[in-house]
Amino acid sequence: MSEKGYNTNLAAEFYVLSILYRLGINAHLTLGNKKSVDIVVENDKGLITIDVKGLKDTS
Repeated sequence: MSEKGYNTNLAAEFYVLSILYRLGINAHLTLGNKKSVDIVVENDKGLITIDVKGLKDTS
């Protein structure tokens, strides 16, 4: 993936994280070059993982 694609995906992860924060959900962003989990959410039953995909252009 090119550097632009990585930045687009990172922006999408921050967007999802901000929405979760606004909803009052305790979530954490994972960082790394080749990661399989983007966001980890804590709830009363344990942990939930979220994988975020961001697209810059569909054409």
